[in-house]
Amino acid sequence: TSAEENPVHQYNDYGVYTVTLAITTESGCSSDISFDVEVFDMGMYCQALFVPEIDEENPLLVHFNDLSIGNVTGWDWDFGDGETSNEQNPDHLYTEHDVYLVTLVIQTGDTCTSAFYCEIDLVNGQVVVSPGQTTGIVDHQAETPEITLYPNPVNNVLNINTGSTSDVEVQIINLAGQVMIKTTGRTVDVSSLPKGIYFARIFASGQSVTKKFIK
Repeated sequence: TSAEENPVHQYNDYGVYTVTLAITTESGCSSDISFDVEVFDMGMYCQALFVPEIDEENPLLVHFNDLSIGNVTGWDWDFGDGETSNEQNPDHLYTEHDVYLVTLVIQTGDTCTSAFYCEIDLVNGQVVVSPGQTTGIVDHQAETPEITLYPNPVNNVLNINTGSTSDVEVQIINLAGQVMIKTTGRTVDVSSLPKGIYFARIFASGQSVTKKFIK
């Protein structure tokens, strides 16, 4: 703990830590906030990033240029119109002038996953990019393959198999890095979530494992 206003703290090991700040004013008002801090090896860091470029001759053809950071081993593209790709720098031909939410999820082996998304406006025959947040979700416990999610894709209930009977805490995180659901147990009701790509962060037996799933 610390009573400093702006402390610096060095952790002894990598992992996810819940940090709480409690303040009190001279008038007696008090407030506190808690959030999770993930401490990870920068050598295992990754960050998804891409730039879309419209074709000069075809206003519905978009070239996607991957600018991701890290030793990327896999690319999962969702073009927002029901089509996907696993290429690093794909070209995609849309059929209608519309606004599309494009998502790129990258992986570096089993150690790091990151997502980046943006909206592409093809209504006026040009690409207007509004970048979304980048969420780097690092999994340093990926060597525990017994933790699985099913079904994937999921409709209403997501099941978690940890290979043990110990209690688990689950966080469902969207591509903007927001925690949409926080619960305990091996079944998670995701019926209220809109269609899309999500991450399930599972805390079990002192370990943190992050898995991607689609709804």
